[in-house]
Amino acid sequence: MMENSYHSHEAEDDFVPLAIMPSSRLTDTMKVLNSRSPSVLNIDALLPPKEAGEHVLKTILRKIPHSVKVFSLRFNHLSLSSVEELISWVAKNDHLEVLYVMGSGIEEKNRIHLEHAWKKHLVNHRYCLNYLVLYCLYLLCSSFPFSTNNLGYTFIRITNDVMTAALKAEEEPLN
Repeated sequence: MMENSYHSHEAEDDFVPLAIMPSSRLTDTMKVLNSRSPSVLNIDALLPPKEAGEHVLKTILRKIPHSVKVFSLRFNHLSLSSVEELISWVAKNDHLEVLYVMGSGIEEKNRIHLEHAWKKHLVNHRYCLNYLVLYCLYLLCSSFPFSTNNLGYTFIRITNDVMTAALKAEEEPLN
């Protein structure tokens, strides 16, 4: 059984995941989450709007395995409750590297809360060549004048497993 990334402090008995998704694309998404270990999960514009999508999003968040590194839920009309659920989920997971939420109806106040939750699992600053290269790539991706201005709705972080691999690669002798 795959390990899921969302562990709520609430009693798990209170939440019953949806058995049937409201669309065939969401059904296919759940099949993938139940049978594979995807690295990218894209549910752009797939969730039902506002309150109708709350249970769907919560079901998906509870099924996302640790293998997912990129999660995109752009252009969904999230309710306040869905945004709070997303913030709680982001604060608890430590594996996600990129999160796209542009056009999801997240107000500035909640975007700031999401950003704080995102920063909880940033890697400590360690000075090694590979880390500096990764960090420079991060800075370049987020600051090039010709890059798309995402208005703070794309979150990128270097996770511990990426940092560990970078440190290990630095310690290996060059051939």
